[in-house]
Amino acid sequence: MKKNIGIPKALLFHKYGDKWKNFFNILGYSVILSNETNKVILNEGVKRCIDEACLPVKVFYGHILDLAGRVNQIFVPRYISTEAKTKTCPKLIGLPDMIRNNFPSLRIVSPAFNIKKKSEKLSLFLLALKLSKSPIKALKATRGFFYPYKETKQRIELDPSKSNIGLISHAYVLKDNYINMDIRDILKSMDVNVIGTEDLSKEILDKENDKLNKPLYWSYEKEVLGSAYYFAGNDRIDGVIHLTAFSCGPDSVVAEIIGDYCRKKNKPYLKLMLDEHTGRAGFITRIEAFFDMLQSRR
Repeated sequence: MKKNIGIPKALLFHKYGDKWKNFFNILGYSVILSNETNKVILNEGVKRCIDEACLPVKVFYGHILDLAGRVNQIFVPRYISTEAKTKTCPKLIGLPDMIRNNFPSLRIVSPAFNIKKKSEKLSLFLLALKLSKSPIKALKATRGFFYPYKETKQRIELDPSKSNIGLISHAYVLKDNYINMDIRDILKSMDVNVIGTEDLSKEILDKENDKLNKPLYWSYEKEVLGSAYYFAGNDRIDGVIHLTAFSCGPDSVVAEIIGDYCRKKNKPYLKLMLDEHTGRAGFITRIEAFFDMLQSRR
């Protein structure tokens, strides 16, 4: 019988989930994913998580609870740094410790990923060896995990007959339709063409971030800021919508930079802050008002 391991379908799963699943499949594990984010997952996560955490972290707690009792162990990696001279969000760095403290009975598998440490690959190999007891499987799984990932971004399609909106946020917000309240569907119902942060290549994002006087410290915020610069500076983009999580420190800093840059470029900018109390009706009303303003400028 295969051993199983649970992976919460939240936070960095939306960036690296396929790599994680492939890693454990090679080691002979059956991967069990939590369910899609829903009201129960959100509410349970809010109950167990500290009040100061952002919405995506609270949702992650709910996904942990969704997996508890269904799996032997749960994968909660520690992402410290993914690019030179950057760090991830402090809560992402401390996430395994937060989970262990709140769920002491759960077995947590938490390798650390830190591009600054040359031992990163060795650490993952040793984890793979411990889990599989097979040097061949461990080597194959480790090589597969670190094999250069080739991006397959869709071609950016701009429609001159519609309002083109740049939608910016983290992958774990843009790809979780419960957290973002199905914003893409809301915009499409208004006949708006949407281009998101995740639609832009790393080359574009890196080029846009070169506009800063000094490199941004947070690696995932660089994606948000780079896409904002690209959208704000593109004459064919009519407006920018920024989805940000309440109590996210890096987001609050970057949002100020984005707002200033959009004003400089005379680009309409709407910041929508999300937390567990955000109401759908008010959320839609603000988007409708923003769209009406865009229509008046056409």
